[in-house]
Amino acid sequence: DYILIQEAPGLLSARFKGFTCGAIVYGNPPASSPAYTKGLRNADLIIKVDGEEFTEKDNLTYLILRKQKGEKISFTVLRNGEEVEIKDIPL
Repeated sequence: DYILIQEAPGLLSARFKGFTCGAIVYGNPPASSPAYTKGLRNADLIIKVDGEEFTEKDNLTYLILRKQKGEKISFTVLRNGEEVEIKDIPL
């Protein structure tokens, strides 16, 4: 699950202040899921998808559904103020 940062202007956490685009991971993915095994965690802020900047027009679900089963997707997330690459998550 995720929340688009542009749809949640009342966020109180300082970690999300100043960002106008991105998707906040809401809750940890299931422990058996590829996203969790690759390292995606609660409160990660997804700022890039497959190396491209996340924009206000992006819908993460749509970006993921554009891929075919068996393809892989990569995210760049902000975690504790640092960029972390979550690469090759199989769909």
